[in-house]
Amino acid sequence: MNVEITSFGFLHGSAPEAHFVLDLRHHFRDPHVRPELRYKTARDQEVRDAVAATPGILQVVAAAITMTQSYAMGPGADTTPFRVAVGCAGGRHRAPVTAEMLRNALAAAQFHVSLTHRDLDKDVVESDRDADRTQAYADVIERVLNSLLDEMDDEDELDTTVASENVAGALVQAGY
Repeated sequence: MNVEITSFGFLHGSAPEAHFVLDLRHHFRDPHVRPELRYKTARDQEVRDAVAATPGILQVVAAAITMTQSYAMGPGADTTPFRVAVGCAGGRHRAPVTAEMLRNALAAAQFHVSLTHRDLDKDVVESDRDADRTQAYADVIERVLNSLLDEMDDEDELDTTVASENVAGALVQAGY
């Protein structure tokens, strides 16, 4: 059976047409959030290692292999390529690494596999979520600083225990 795998980023457009889509956006760590990995891609060993070490990712690849093997038993397996789309937010980290893992496993199982990375070479997308998160952190820090200033008298030094409790409390209250 011929298998066509496409990795892509949802922030660059809709998923390509496929028999099934693996959406890695919300359930697996995004290397993009680590500054040292943000501008690297699946071509970099550090990114491949980070994705491969993500809890659950190997099980997702194993499930995709099982799904592909199941489709290979169907009547159209000899005439119609089986299409798999693997997507993440930007298409530069999770999706291409996972797609390559899937390709390698299927090729080892004697499937004829092609792989296309639709968005791997596109620019990094700075999402609105990142901007929202940055603003949320700034708001928390401002509240904490204001709280600490309220605790201080002109004549007294800051009690570090109270300060630590205020910081921890503000972060917990803000959901961090």
